[in-house]
Amino acid sequence: MEQLIYAIKNIEKCSIMPDEIIIDGKFYKRNIPVHLKTKLKRTYTLCEILFYILNKRSTSAEYLRSCNKNNISPIDYTDRKLLNDEINSYCSFDESNSVLDEIESRYICNKDFSYIFDILKNLENKKEEKIVLIDTFRIIVPSSVKSLITVNNVKDFLEKSKFLESNLEDIFCSSSKCTVSIDGVQFDVYDDVKSFTSEDWKSVVAIFVDGSSWQFKNWKDKNLAEIFCNTAVFFVRYDNMEMASEIQGYNIENVVVDKKNKSLKKEDFERIRRDILKVVELKRRL
Repeated sequence: MEQLIYAIKNIEKCSIMPDEIIIDGKFYKRNIPVHLKTKLKRTYTLCEILFYILNKRSTSAEYLRSCNKNNISPIDYTDRKLLNDEINSYCSFDESNSVLDEIESRYICNKDFSYIFDILKNLENKKEEKIVLIDTFRIIVPSSVKSLITVNNVKDFLEKSKFLESNLEDIFCSSSKCTVSIDGVQFDVYDDVKSFTSEDWKSVVAIFVDGSSWQFKNWKDKNLAEIFCNTAVFFVRYDNMEMASEIQGYNIENVVVDKKNKSLKKEDFERIRRDILKVVELKRRL
């Protein structure tokens, strides 16, 4: 009891460590029993009583959380008033001293963890927020004259499984945008992405490449690896066409067109549509 009275009067000289208690430079075992005159429910240790005194300014909930965090048994609720009276009978306890300086260097927890409840509340509120769904999916095609797939022929290609080779006049006279539909899902097709916003890029589900790195010149600082990982990417080509070395390492599916017959296999058309719709489903779940 003598050590406890001294500790109360010199609280700034006390530290509770994982294995011991330090009072004015002297080391004491944490489990030293303290026998008080008041008939408490049980006998408490020096560590338990000192920890309670150090957290005297905390609310009951904060005190219990601190006990749990530091693996210290709390003083029973019915014993706390008796304990306060007992301690005050030995000396006048100044509650302002219950908060230690340099608390980070001690094994005491007087911190307010109420912010955790704010986090949980915010998470609960987020569940009630309206989820913004992608209402329009986008497909990008090249604007290059060497590309086999352009805005001019992509509709027949995806909707009717027809490959119609574009001529220069068609390419130069066509719009830079069109709309196609696959199994009831509508897509806007673009060959110019300079005006794309970050939200527009999130809705891109497929990209047709012409095999050149020039196609991506106006894609600003976009990360091709990241874009290609989240979209279906196709290189529709004749068997004598090659892909630029700058994009050979990316996940790009080669689709070979029979140059003589200007045709693809039925399975190729089905695979392309299936891959595009897979990305649509993935983006709908985000």
